[in-house]
Amino acid sequence: MIERFQGTDRVCAAYRQGREQPRDNYALCVLSPQTSGATFPEPAPLNLSPKTGSAKAETPGYEFPGAIGNEESGLGRLRKQWFSSNDQLVTLGFTGGPPAGWQLARSFSAVIVNHNNTTGQNMIDNEPLLAQFANEGFPVEQIHCARFTPAAYDVCAKHGVHISIAGAIEMQMGHGMPPYQACLNRGILPSLSSDVDTNMTPDMFTLMRTAFTCQRALLHQRALPANQQGGTPMGPPVQPGEKLLTSYQVLQMATWSGAVAAGLGSKVGRLVPGLEADVIVLNARSLNTWPLNNAPGAIVTMMDTSNVDTVIIGGTIKKQAGKLVGVNEEKLLKDIEAARDRVLARINGPATGSNTNAIYQFLNSMGSPYRPAFLRSCCIAPVMNVGVYNASPGTGA
Repeated sequence: MIERFQGTDRVCAAYRQGREQPRDNYALCVLSPQTSGATFPEPAPLNLSPKTGSAKAETPGYEFPGAIGNEESGLGRLRKQWFSSNDQLVTLGFTGGPPAGWQLARSFSAVIVNHNNTTGQNMIDNEPLLAQFANEGFPVEQIHCARFTPAAYDVCAKHGVHISIAGAIEMQMGHGMPPYQACLNRGILPSLSSDVDTNMTPDMFTLMRTAFTCQRALLHQRALPANQQGGTPMGPPVQPGEKLLTSYQVLQMATWSGAVAAGLGSKVGRLVPGLEADVIVLNARSLNTWPLNNAPGAIVTMMDTSNVDTVIIGGTIKKQAGKLVGVNEEKLLKDIEAARDRVLARINGPATGSNTNAIYQFLNSMGSPYRPAFLRSCCIAPVMNVGVYNASPGTGA
């Protein structure tokens, strides 16, 4: 059947995410009608399957993707209308794949961001473009990359491709083992991606601890004699130069690496003179971290979102004394719930059906009425991803 996700519901979701992240520990702003005066037309119709809950756009957006030299529609219109200046809180990115998508992104100075679930042959095949972008200082970010061949990682390292690893999501959804070691072995300090926050918390403490523990666990396992690996070998013996991640490195992955990958290394990511005042103040005088003996270690291995005291974005305080500034959280929560009910009602009936307590009894269902459980995969839409696959729980296929 054909239904619609209304623009108001999408705005509600984006507004919620934009307020959740400063609450936790991000210095992030999103475009919202409250702050920008933007209008949000109804999106394209969707095919919704009541059995799987999957959604596929009949057309990939109103103006997607646009064309080089065209500022009247697509990516060019967005650049002209909303991103005419680089001195703002929102940055333009583009997910189109190579070579045409990359060339279009470059023509409008939109950061290239692909979810890449291939073997990375597309990186090898487009190495001349990557070399050109590297010479121009134009950023290319690839997310996941868990199935790359060694040659694909080598190309990324050679041409400064930024790899962002969504460790928790990759392990849950079956993308493949997060490639921390493959990146580190080639001098790539990856950034940390939350990917989707429908299945896993996007807070940076979780992402940091996932990277810290996963890389160390895999390296520890490989360091064991074969007869002590419990029947679960994780690769060849540890090679010279392969080292355990440190807390300081993980902290860099969460800050500076992310800024550089997003093309914002000259604006944010470090506390140095000349960069914008994006600041997160963490309270270490707390029962979970005191006494403080090692600051990076305390942040990466001990802290959680309750330690985030203050968030400053572009010099403006967005959170202070542990509370969001200028946000009516109770109203937002009600708006989110109402948006959820509208979306599910348009699919095949109310979220609860005849049992008004179904959701609170953990009775999620893929039948009728549809109540979503885990998102099956974040990388099933060909418009948004390079290398699409259908993940099956327990198989990674």
